[in-house]
Amino acid sequence: MRDSSGSIIGMENDNGMLNVTIGDWSNPAAVDAYLDFHRSLVATEVVDGHFADKPNVFPIRNASLSTGWEICETASGPGKHTWSDACAEITESQANGYTAGRERLMSSLLPIYTQGGASQGGVVFDATNATNGNTATFYYKPFKADAIHERVLAYLQSGYRYVYFMADQQTDSDPSDLQPSCSEDHIGLFLLGVEEGCILGCNGWSEDFERPLGAPLGNATRSGDIMTRKFASGTYVEYDVAKRTAKVHWAV
Repeated sequence: MRDSSGSIIGMENDNGMLNVTIGDWSNPAAVDAYLDFHRSLVATEVVDGHFADKPNVFPIRNASLSTGWEICETASGPGKHTWSDACAEITESQANGYTAGRERLMSSLLPIYTQGGASQGGVVFDATNATNGNTATFYYKPFKADAIHERVLAYLQSGYRYVYFMADQQTDSDPSDLQPSCSEDHIGLFLLGVEEGCILGCNGWSEDFERPLGAPLGNATRSGDIMTRKFASGTYVEYDVAKRTAKVHWAV
């Protein structure tokens, strides 16, 4: 998408990546091309999901601008970034066209990925109640350790294909920095709830992710404040509910 002066719009996303372009959804051909691309992905029978990372870009009225309109990464404006990094000036016509095109894109995208059938048919962010896919997503903070596995099973049994764990809202970082944002406590908590279809978002990479795990050998057990869960590889996790700390014992 281009701004009111004709320059390509580039925004800073919530992970610190600069100059991220956005689709010009005011152009029906752009919407059709995007949807056709995703239909071709589903037709391969290899791809069954899509993380639509920028459905939260919104046109906003701004009387201080000559056109009276801007488009920003969030509905509240530039948020934690500078205006020049997260917003751009657009015309009213662009704003109206983008809004209409975005609504058509999102409403058409969901059936492409749910026709095979997640009965629930929506991404769920427990913190925001946003919906736009077939993956259940939640942050650790609202949940106690002994409730995570129950929540995961509830999502999977209701028809979601995947459950995406996030330690917290990801902070800005250098995209080339692969240091993970997950601590051992986060990984341990994930292991208490993990089932097939679960994904851990750590905003980086750790050699621990290459270690053997295997299928879980049942649910976690609890003795006092310590929860333990074992896996087929010999790996097991101990989680202290009172201290909210974990120790992962990886199989050799």
